[in-house]
Amino acid sequence: MSLNCRKQPEVLKSVLNTTNPAEWDLLCLQEPPLSIDRLLSFRSPRWNLVLPSSAASRGEGEMIRSVIYVNNHLPSDLYTQISVPSLDIVALKLSLPSLSLSIFSVYNPPSSDSAIQPLQRALSDPLALNAPAIIVGDFNAHHPMWSGPLVPQRTARSDAESLLLLLAEFDLSLALPPGTPTYWSDSHHTASTLDLVFTSTSLANSVTSCSTDYGHGSDHCAINILLDLDIPRSGPAPRSQWRKTDWEEYVKAVDARWFTEDVEARSSQLTSPGDVDQLVQCITDIFNQAALDHVPKTTPSAYSKPWWTPELTKLLKEHKRTKNRADKPSASPEEQAAAKEARQAYHREIRAQQRRHWREWLNNAEEKDVYRASKYVTQAPEDTIAARLPALNLPDGRVARTCEEKRDALMAQFFPAPPLADLSDIAMAEHPSPHDHSPFTEDEVQDALADLSPFKAPGPSGIPNAALIHCADIIRGTYANILNACIQLHYHPPAWKKFTTITLRKPGKPSYLVPKAYRPIALEDTSSKVLESVVARRLAGLAEMHGLLPANHFGGRAGRTTTDAVLFLTQRVKDAWRKGHVATVLFLDITSAFPSVNHARLLHNLRKRQVPEDLVLWIQDFLSDRCTQVKFDDFTSEPLHASSGLPQGSPLSPILYLFYSADLLEVTDSKDPSKASGGFIDDTMLIVTSPTFEQNIAVLTDLVPQLLGWSKSHACRFDVAKFQMLHCTRNEKRYNPLPLVIDDHHILPSESARYLGIIVDRRLRWNEQADSAVDKGTSAVLAIARLSRPTYGLPHKHIRQLVRSVALPKMEYGLPVWYNPVRLPPGSTRRKGSVGLCNRLGKVQRFAARIISGAFKTTASVVLDFHASLLPIDLRLNQAAFNAAARLASLPPSHPLHKMVQLRDVEVVDPALVDPTWKCPFRTLIESSKDTAAALAEQLVSSGEFCVFTDGSGFAGDIGAAAFAKGRNQEHVRRVNLGSDNEHIVFEGELAGMVLALDVIESEPRVTRANILLDNKAAIRAVSKRRPRPGQQLVELFHRRLKHLKSKRRSLSLTVVWVPGHKGVAGNERADMEAKDASMNDETDLPPALQCLRHLPKSQSALKAAYKKKLSRDWTDRWKASKQGTRLARNVDPSPPGKQVLKLFKDLPRRQASILTQLRSGHVGLNAFLHRIKAVSSPLCSTCQSAETVQHYLLTCRRWLAQRDTLRRAVGRDLSLRSLLGTAKHRGALLAYIEATRRFEAYLNEPS
Repeated sequence: MSLNCRKQPEVLKSVLNTTNPAEWDLLCLQEPPLSIDRLLSFRSPRWNLVLPSSAASRGEGEMIRSVIYVNNHLPSDLYTQISVPSLDIVALKLSLPSLSLSIFSVYNPPSSDSAIQPLQRALSDPLALNAPAIIVGDFNAHHPMWSGPLVPQRTARSDAESLLLLLAEFDLSLALPPGTPTYWSDSHHTASTLDLVFTSTSLANSVTSCSTDYGHGSDHCAINILLDLDIPRSGPAPRSQWRKTDWEEYVKAVDARWFTEDVEARSSQLTSPGDVDQLVQCITDIFNQAALDHVPKTTPSAYSKPWWTPELTKLLKEHKRTKNRADKPSASPEEQAAAKEARQAYHREIRAQQRRHWREWLNNAEEKDVYRASKYVTQAPEDTIAARLPALNLPDGRVARTCEEKRDALMAQFFPAPPLADLSDIAMAEHPSPHDHSPFTEDEVQDALADLSPFKAPGPSGIPNAALIHCADIIRGTYANILNACIQLHYHPPAWKKFTTITLRKPGKPSYLVPKAYRPIALEDTSSKVLESVVARRLAGLAEMHGLLPANHFGGRAGRTTTDAVLFLTQRVKDAWRKGHVATVLFLDITSAFPSVNHARLLHNLRKRQVPEDLVLWIQDFLSDRCTQVKFDDFTSEPLHASSGLPQGSPLSPILYLFYSADLLEVTDSKDPSKASGGFIDDTMLIVTSPTFEQNIAVLTDLVPQLLGWSKSHACRFDVAKFQMLHCTRNEKRYNPLPLVIDDHHILPSESARYLGIIVDRRLRWNEQADSAVDKGTSAVLAIARLSRPTYGLPHKHIRQLVRSVALPKMEYGLPVWYNPVRLPPGSTRRKGSVGLCNRLGKVQRFAARIISGAFKTTASVVLDFHASLLPIDLRLNQAAFNAAARLASLPPSHPLHKMVQLRDVEVVDPALVDPTWKCPFRTLIESSKDTAAALAEQLVSSGEFCVFTDGSGFAGDIGAAAFAKGRNQEHVRRVNLGSDNEHIVFEGELAGMVLALDVIESEPRVTRANILLDNKAAIRAVSKRRPRPGQQLVELFHRRLKHLKSKRRSLSLTVVWVPGHKGVAGNERADMEAKDASMNDETDLPPALQCLRHLPKSQSALKAAYKKKLSRDWTDRWKASKQGTRLARNVDPSPPGKQVLKLFKDLPRRQASILTQLRSGHVGLNAFLHRIKAVSSPLCSTCQSAETVQHYLLTCRRWLAQRDTLRRAVGRDLSLRSLLGTAKHRGALLAYIEATRRFEAYLNEPS
């Protein structure tokens, strides 16, 4: 079909929603809407939009005037785009089983031949040459050959010579019957033949029909061209609906087959690679059979129309009817006017219905839809709806057009052949003794399973993470056995070496016609990823425990962040400045870091750093003989060799790369304060300081051979052209822009450089980073604003959630580096810190708060923050900075930033304390329900087993911990006060209670079976998992005391049990009482080993919580001191700022939440306020002739007496602004009153 859309979006949307993909293959459209390449609403899951080949590089003001929509049922390798350097032509080559032909969609402007010459060149393209052609489009030319008797005057004046010559040159003939009207001029009421169809003579017999049809409201007719050709089509494949799975039945099916196939027993008897392969295949078959039996399938509809309604179909038919009458020569002016009105009504309803559909979807959005909606407005169309892969221009000048050629181009891009590495030092290398390796445990597998995202795309087996998560209790023992067997056999199953490579566009690229504009997403088998995660955690734990990696390697390690790396940089620079020195920073760039990894060098580095030999040999096999299937569009390649480098997407790759690149971080001597290096995965920097930049350049020049030597030995190419260098000083007299010379490259110093997403300027003023932060925040809030207007959209809760989780984090990324907390020194009236930056970011937050609350633009910022429940900008930024400082104060001595933080009386969180091979020495029992857990506790007590109940309590401003047990002859009570709740938290009290419980158990020497019962699941998990997190000091104390106890009583069996609080379990109630007594300094004597409980370092979490409370008080004080806060507290709502206001908006539609905010603030569409902003001429109520204020409208206006009587009956005597607007108690009655008065129509009616 061919149609000129008249640049009208409604015409295109009508075409896309009424053209059945089962009947049409190509839609050739001219003069599409101006934003055809930018708006998601012009994309369709049923059609692939093909833009002109030069669309990506079009200039400002240049318009795309021709496109082709290709039916997605046509296989990818069926058509290829022919490159035409014109925005007026789109050309495709179709490779059919019986023949090849070219399709051209053309728009030629009036009184011009500008499209004819590029069309002539396109017809001469090797792709189109010697192939039949079909040319359709709007040529804006008259000639008797096609116009017939229509518009003879214009035919006489028109110059179509260029077009006629082209037809003759390429043996093209007219397929549309001459004299067929295709265009109707509303102004002249005349018909013309402007839209033409030409075909090669050899193709003429294949054209079975060429006729005009309904134009969907355009002033052109659509032209339908039917050809008798054999065209293969592919339908959508059925998809498994894993989210709708009956998981109970699915798990039963897996469990039954697991037992029948004797999987658990077989997994403990794996003695050869063949045994492993057979069991892996058996497991895959079990999961897939369960999916066939219990996972519902769906086939996507080829013709679903989400927002199309019967009313639109009715209007479409009416427009067709009136248009047919108006097109007759005998049509009266009334019939022509009726057709125009029908077209306008049809297009109006298209606009209105699409708007209604969008708004209804937003108004009814559920929690799961929130981030989906955010993606719609924050991502480009090509990131949201899959675009077909175009022909790719290769570096050697060739063009990859077929799927096979594209496959090869992408494989060369994604898996490049790495350069040869200099391995001369490996052959004679002697390695130190490796560390011991112990078998992997079920707990390690369970931890890996617990961290999975359930519905991420699965690998080749089709088994999703959700299936493994639900079957965790069944599979964890088997998977641990398989992994241990693989490690012993130095073998990884070939079935788990296969992965799928999905091709995605890199966002924001200027052209998608080159392979490097695409990135691979590797989908590994989910079972393999679980085991890889287990190995990766073990390696990371070994690295921390034994210091196997350079301390200045920040990426991919526990307790380290991107901001740590940049803080390390800034601290080094400022340390140099304090000495009167200058600093030079060189940022390195490694080309294709992961794909370039040389396996032999990696294995050597692992051995050099004492990784257990069994793991090294397993890694060797894991990396070898890997293969992938490349997927794009509907094409899937055959398995292809992809063993070079490290596998993208593997959980194991980041930690392996840290070992691989560790030598690069050691080119500088850690003991030399004038030279330092830092890295985050593959982003590496060198920092050199000295009295002058000349000396810095000399030092860097001396380091260059070491850099190049590492590059040569590790087969990692430096892209020297992308190196960045900063000469850091604030003294302009000392600044000297000396370059660094590496081979033939001169690296010039720049004013700023982007490192890990943060813009570092040479003066460390952070102005460019601040600009970037403001831009990112503004863009994100603007995008979110599309999801919420005062009268419709996502509700208050969801918009606040998006602002807090999407917009503000984007704006504040790296904040500890570039923000200096704002403070008011005692006795001063001028604030210190990043005041200007805070004010700029405050404008973004003000906008965000207005979007959340639905308030008027004139509303004061303090009121907006109150109703959005957002801390004022300076307090919120200060909180983020304080939290970062608290984390830094907890860093262990091994962290490079440890010495740079002055606060020392804070707990240390150290990943090196945790032995990755550690096994939990006790059982844990956490029942799924409170009743079951309470019954278990009673059963343990009545059974005679020794039971110690513990608890932690925050009371009277302190934290207490206690343990209670009934012994053979006496009660045992231990109580300790940990200190102020500004320095400790109840969680620490729970952990301290468990430590006290061990002392109780130790005091009963005959006890060999003991139970510790407490009502805090987090504390149980903390001592059983032993992760490097806040509270680690008490977790480690518990394990030291347990180890000491077991060394004296080897037969001791310990179980830690969860018991629900306040469920009538006597021991738990007693422990709670004792813990409260402890918090009031009623302590018991403690042995010397536990005296440390009275002098614990401050808790990182407690410091954060205490500072949060302080900020809350500061906000309250500031709110009470403001005139807006005083007015609101006096008349409407005395509650302090915070989350309490959120209760008022809970479960309210967007429009109702907005009107409530406006009424509370006084900035509302009533005459008193509208007059203030000069929106109306009088502030008076039209009925009462007194100022129409909020109080007048709600309480005294005579116009609403009947409605107010209903309100009074619902509310009672307490009819006041405070009772109506201050709480949610009478919210329903108030909204009913507002609805009944119809005073705010836009806010209470469903928008249309």
